[in-house]
Amino acid sequence: MPRGAHALHAQASLARGLLANKTVLFVGDSIMGQVFDAARCDLLRWGLHLVETREGVDLLAAGASAAASERAHAFVAATKLGTAGGYPCTGSKDSATGCVWYPDPPGAPWVVPETGTIVGFKGWHKFKAGDAAAWLAMADVVIVNYALHYHNKTEYAEDMAGLLHLLGTHAARRGKASIFRETTAQHFIGTGSFASIDQAHLQLGSRCSCGPMSDEVAASNEVVRLNSIVAEAAARHHAVRTLRMYDITVPRHKMHEESFCDFEAEADRRRKGAPPRPHSCCDCTHFCYTPQFWAAVWDRLASELEQTHVGQAVLHGHHAHSHQAGGAA
Repeated sequence: MPRGAHALHAQASLARGLLANKTVLFVGDSIMGQVFDAARCDLLRWGLHLVETREGVDLLAAGASAAASERAHAFVAATKLGTAGGYPCTGSKDSATGCVWYPDPPGAPWVVPETGTIVGFKGWHKFKAGDAAAWLAMADVVIVNYALHYHNKTEYAEDMAGLLHLLGTHAARRGKASIFRETTAQHFIGTGSFASIDQAHLQLGSRCSCGPMSDEVAASNEVVRLNSIVAEAAARHHAVRTLRMYDITVPRHKMHEESFCDFEAEADRRRKGAPPRPHSCCDCTHFCYTPQFWAAVWDRLASELEQTHVGQAVLHGHHAHSHQAGGAA
């Protein structure tokens, strides 16, 4: 199969097969938020529709099935404060539990009427056990990453051991899948991974520039060490799959947002009446969107999901359908 055709096949497999009638939850920091945004963009590019479950929106009228509508509203109800389910939130942004949901209103997922897929994003930067148990109970497929906000490797190793245990238990259940997304490469000059606040907050007159990594830096920077900690923990939980993204982001130093964060910072300064301060921000962490890049990511995600209970159920369903069709013939 030609490469382009294979990518389209993987995308169709994701949207209309592997993720059909599933609740899919992206969990993590702002990078995972970009993954979630890319997923929404590409679902639309594949010719599907997205309906947000905001108050007053009639999902049935939008084409969603009764089952999908019920699941979506149950998802929203489970994220609200003080629900019978006991979701451990004490405030809209509770640092003790990691109770932060995007987009607003809290927990409002998107529904794909044609496939019955529900897509949501749980935004927080560190693992919290009670929080994780709650969002795992709400989802069929979880795609998770925590890493860049950790600055103590012992803490990170302990937290990832706890997370991988929960993900492994989830992935062992019929119809469920747990995917840990590898941490993507950073391209700060000289170090690759972020090493100093001066790299992200430039002095007046300085210019933001994200650069390529030497082979040595690409093989041994802080992001590599964080990914290695997760790989070691994941080796004990074979049902948890890994979405590899480090290798395909290493050569993409020109895809970063660089000084784009200045626009947001400048808007904030204007609202506060502060004087302008150009070139104060340098982002060599977040990536700009390109369809070609994300096609490769979705191809990999489809391959990993095919190895889970979700993928095996779809495969067996196709085989059963083929046998029935053959018998009818």
